[in-house]
Amino acid sequence: MPSPLRFTRMGVAITVSVCAFATMIWATTLNASTTYLENQTSTDRQSLCIELGLTPEALAALGVQGYQVSGIFDEIDERADLAAAMRSHQIQQISIVNQLKQARRASRLAADLEEELQIQLQIDQLTSELSTLHQSIDQAQLQLRLAILPAGIAAQDIERVCEPADHAAKVPVEFRLADLRNQDYADIARALHEERRAQSNGQQPDTDTQLLLSGYRNLPAVSQARSNLLYNLDAVRAAFND
Repeated sequence: MPSPLRFTRMGVAITVSVCAFATMIWATTLNASTTYLENQTSTDRQSLCIELGLTPEALAALGVQGYQVSGIFDEIDERADLAAAMRSHQIQQISIVNQLKQARRASRLAADLEEELQIQLQIDQLTSELSTLHQSIDQAQLQLRLAILPAGIAAQDIERVCEPADHAAKVPVEFRLADLRNQDYADIARALHEERRAQSNGQQPDTDTQLLLSGYRNLPAVSQARSNLLYNLDAVRAAFND
């Protein structure tokens, strides 16, 4: 009768084979990605923009005007190479995430300490590769944003608007254009909540809340973004959804 150890090793081997087969399928998908991108419809381009954080609100806040949206869509078609590179990293990411799941499952079923240590080495390697891929995806997304947006928009502004971290993700887009600390964004989010609560009750927010929000809204970067939204958002949204 075959030993449990043999069955465990067979299971690990089967796992590796399954992962290799899945990777082959994903690689086949990647080979078709460029063709897919070259034949994108307007809706596909809209979806890619949203994936990149370039919503109509983000575009308008960055100073994009309605007539420039079609140019952004055209640039997406022209830079299918960058979009395909981003997809390649994302496909690799999916593959590694699935391999990690399988390796962690195999670790729990390891027959002895030696086998568990070998699997742990594989987990460590996959984790390192996953971290590198996260960075590659971030860089590919930034390159794609810079390539498709009109010239003159600062990379740091694009990053703040499209990749808000922690409390910055909780505030409206215009506040993200200011160079603020995470705690500042937390204060803004809290104050906006208090403002909405007071207004829903037909009241004015307390003086501290009003002063805090007024101070941030009057920052040059925030004021400019609010002006951009006021004058450009309707046209950008109409062109984006056309």
